[in-house]
Amino acid sequence: MSAATIINAVNLQFSRLAPLVVFIFGVPGNIFNILIFIRPNLIKNPCSTYFFCSSLANLNVLFFGLIPRSLADGFGIDPVSNNLAFCRFRYFMVHPSVVLSSWFTILAGIDRYCISSRDVHRRQLSNLKYSRYISAITAFIGFAIYSHLLGLFVMQQLKTGPYCYALVGPYRVFL
Repeated sequence: MSAATIINAVNLQFSRLAPLVVFIFGVPGNIFNILIFIRPNLIKNPCSTYFFCSSLANLNVLFFGLIPRSLADGFGIDPVSNNLAFCRFRYFMVHPSVVLSSWFTILAGIDRYCISSRDVHRRQLSNLKYSRYISAITAFIGFAIYSHLLGLFVMQQLKTGPYCYALVGPYRVFL
């Protein structure tokens, strides 16, 4: 058995097992986060709003990003390349969700900075009303920025079969 064959076999097994481990720990972890952040004593905390939204975004990444990718890479089943609508919807859900997860974590840090400030006016910026508005606006902007994915992803015929990806040309370079 050659080294390349061994590496390919290891890569295939890793492509099958690693996403399963991430999914097994990621989904319950994010669900527990959501359940914790909606508890009555935490739901009124502005920082909890940001972490709640971050957990929702992470669940989107797990369900729309990890599952189809692991099916394609580890088992040769590509649900994305068989349906243009799902192809576009998947990428539209994954790309902004990855970005939004980070943005919400940053917003939680900014909220903690504001609440711990000596300046009274800065402390007043940390309130539930602002955190909900900022979360909604952030999610809207995140999905609006990536709305081009809904129209500019296409099915391309490769030697291995159909493949879902960005249009060839300047848009692919942009993406």
